[in-house]
Amino acid sequence: VARGFTARFAETLAQEMANVKPFSHVTYEDDMIRVVRIGVTDLQKNLPRSREVSFAKAVEKRGRKDKKTGDWSPPEGREVIGNPRINSYGDPVWLVKATDDEMRNKVNSEESKTQRDFVLRLCPRDILEECEDQIHETLSKADRSDPLAARKRILDRFRELAGIMPSD
Repeated sequence: VARGFTARFAETLAQEMANVKPFSHVTYEDDMIRVVRIGVTDLQKNLPRSREVSFAKAVEKRGRKDKKTGDWSPPEGREVIGNPRINSYGDPVWLVKATDDEMRNKVNSEESKTQRDFVLRLCPRDILEECEDQIHETLSKADRSDPLAARKRILDRFRELAGIMPSD
């Protein structure tokens, strides 16, 4: 179960707070790295919050295993920029140049998380506590209104995580 406020919650909170301006812009870039300043400004209080985040223009990708020989080769069609290492599954992974889509995903993900953190810092604590109370109340009402569904969710989760069946 996720804990804490989501990036989507923070986006809605920023809209409701009004006068909050999220921003991000590239401050440095070369062939191997991109540095982005990510932040939020409370325009009414003239209170900016930002930080610079570095993104390596590389990702790790698993190679291909030859079915006949069992040998591994680097990922096909990717520019390899680092020696392979063995991942937690025992397979070699290579450091390859990130595609535009991979870079966009890296930057967007960090941008959402960083802006969420800053919006939550700008919001008065009592408002966040009221929101949290409302969330807990809503969740408990759902369980009270349909306890069988709540029990089924818990049992299904036990089955997924530990292989424990309801009959156990």
